[in-house]
Amino acid sequence: MFDQNRGNIAAARAEAAAAEARLDAARLEAESAVRTSAARTAAAESRLSAARQGESTALEAYRLARIGYEAGRLPLTELVAARRALAEAREQTIAAAVERISAQAAVARLSGVATPGEQ
Repeated sequence: MFDQNRGNIAAARAEAAAAEARLDAARLEAESAVRTSAARTAAAESRLSAARQGESTALEAYRLARIGYEAGRLPLTELVAARRALAEAREQTIAAAVERISAQAAVARLSGVATPGEQ
């Protein structure tokens, strides 16, 4: 009667402060996740660019090997090897593109941006 409910008031203030601290921690964690996903997206963009350059180089090598084979200057094994290298380069380009899309989707999801088909 004489303490004017000070114990409950102090408990409520402590609970509010704890809730505020949890909110701040969640906010920092979310911001960190967005930054990490953005960095992952940038890295995926770089890998995709490199993969596309590799695919372009492999395509040119295959084109030259095919010309050499058709002219009778290269054996079939060289043409097959160039074709295999081109297929592997295309596979790397596709994998890099998938990784980039995945990273972009993670950024969108963490940022609260709707991706196509989610609306």
